[in-house]
Amino acid sequence: MSDALTIRYNNSFTKVVDAIKVKSDMTVKVFQAPQGFGKTHNLILEWIPYLFATTKTQVVVITAPLSDIVSDNTFKLKSAGLKHGFIGTTDIAEALKFMKGGMKVVLYVTNQMLFATDSDMPNLLKEEIKKTNFAIIDDEFHAWSASSSENYKEVLGHHGGKFKASMYNTLAEFAPYTNYLFGITATPNIEVQGLIDTYGKLNYELVNKDSVILPQELRDRSAWMGQVFWRTNISKLIDRAIEDAEYVEKSTGFKRVTMIVSEQNKSTDSWTIDDTLDYIQPRIPYTEKHDEFQIAVTSVHGCYLYTKNGDRKKTTDEEILIFANDLDNPLRYILVVDKFRMGINCNPLKGLVMLKSTDSKRSDGSAVLEGGLQMCGRLLRPYAGISGQEFWEDYEGSLEKCPTFPKEINKMNYYMMDTPMWRAVMQEFEENIAPNYCDIDLCPYCGANLSASAMETEDKIKLRLNEEFGI
Repeated sequence: MSDALTIRYNNSFTKVVDAIKVKSDMTVKVFQAPQGFGKTHNLILEWIPYLFATTKTQVVVITAPLSDIVSDNTFKLKSAGLKHGFIGTTDIAEALKFMKGGMKVVLYVTNQMLFATDSDMPNLLKEEIKKTNFAIIDDEFHAWSASSSENYKEVLGHHGGKFKASMYNTLAEFAPYTNYLFGITATPNIEVQGLIDTYGKLNYELVNKDSVILPQELRDRSAWMGQVFWRTNISKLIDRAIEDAEYVEKSTGFKRVTMIVSEQNKSTDSWTIDDTLDYIQPRIPYTEKHDEFQIAVTSVHGCYLYTKNGDRKKTTDEEILIFANDLDNPLRYILVVDKFRMGINCNPLKGLVMLKSTDSKRSDGSAVLEGGLQMCGRLLRPYAGISGQEFWEDYEGSLEKCPTFPKEINKMNYYMMDTPMWRAVMQEFEENIAPNYCDIDLCPYCGANLSASAMETEDKIKLRLNEEFGI
């Protein structure tokens, strides 16, 4: 995919890489792009080959906060390695063997594995990569980047207890050996934005401010904002979500997937994932085959598929996403606890039921938005009634070029517990992240209708940006 927006984003990376000096700068260079834009896709297919081709880099370590992000992109990494002449792996021991053989290696692991596991293999890796020319790239940088227990409350909205800032401290340990420390995120936190300082010598810098992509620029390659329903009654939220999903499927003939997020622990006003499962099983409709697995459940306790009648079989996060994206597969409901919070691709996923009564605040009382925005962004992948692969490969990542489809299937609906934090999250999401569907030209800055002269001005601005970033 080589549209102007993607080129603009990738060129911002190459400009930063080309400007990196030899002298240690003690800075993590953070790039921002919208949710669903393809940040990890471009990281693997464009950024890493560029690093190997234009610098002396021999080893790249990619980290992500969740194992399902790693598994969702492992095949893509290994395929890119075959094409561009590097070894892609998720195994530290294997990476070390290839490093000793002098090969170019990309290791993809979780943040937990690289930054917070005190065992022989991760510790050996940390020592060995210091002897090479290496780069570290952290995906979903906002998730682990708090620089200290003192800053934890401001970054995440609650106190960190025994928080050790393991990612920050490890990156600070690497910084004297490499200037190729990068982060990518759609939701930079207040340390990355520079609103508060990091607590140590390592700095964060948001390096592509001048090329940030706006929501309305993405309306041809993104899901569109639908409706938001607010309740304090859990069962009413779920009932409405099931009713809406059934209506869209019956009226359009296209698959629709809904995700339901439950609490980890039971309380008087919350439901666990087991409560949610028990509630929806008798309420979802039968399919033509009564024994089809319509429900997936994923948590730290395992991954399972369920039928309406209660039959169960074991599965994996990777399989759940495959089944959800398969337009002929009966899977319609994904029940999660602390899984699939960020970095997943599921095009038919257009309903989110949030049963967590989260209300995270900073010390000044303002809501912490980043985690909530990431959760809402799971619905942003475009859906034209075709697979994601068809969308990008056959129709050039453009909804306008796709065969005619009912617009309702690409609209996102949210069913939210009514708390001040979730209200603030949805306001930010609607105003600054989620595009709205429209057939007319809108100002990408305020959303107003554009006159002919204004459209000409907008074209001039785009031309200037394109020239600036080499498009």
